[in-house]
Amino acid sequence: MTQITKKIRVVAGIIWNEDQTKILLSQRKKEQDFSGLWEFPGGKVENGEDDGTALIRELQEELNITVTEQEKALSFQYEYPTKTIDFVIYDVFQFSGEPKGAESQMIAWVDKQTIGELQFPEANYKMLEYITKFS
Repeated sequence: MTQITKKIRVVAGIIWNEDQTKILLSQRKKEQDFSGLWEFPGGKVENGEDDGTALIRELQEELNITVTEQEKALSFQYEYPTKTIDFVIYDVFQFSGEPKGAESQMIAWVDKQTIGELQFPEANYKMLEYITKFS
């Protein structure tokens, strides 16, 4: 008997600082899967919502920022044992507001040269690979 896996669509932002040397990350909370690992902020796309709108909503909810310039960077699918996630990743170059962990999560600006030293959920390594190619 084959196991049925859940399929989820997720958007995430690679949020760059002004001179594109640092990226804003958030740390997963204790009650979440992959607790304590770092991730690119974002979340699930709701039914009937387009990806760009979902990104703006998620970053407003999570970081209290309003995205004003975004560009689709990459998309890929990742299979975990119990779910398949369709990721749509955006570069976020401009936003208004001062980022804060609006859901009590830790956030940090991390130098793109040292970002690979942090621990991430496995699917996030596609984004790290993308960042290393970003000049």
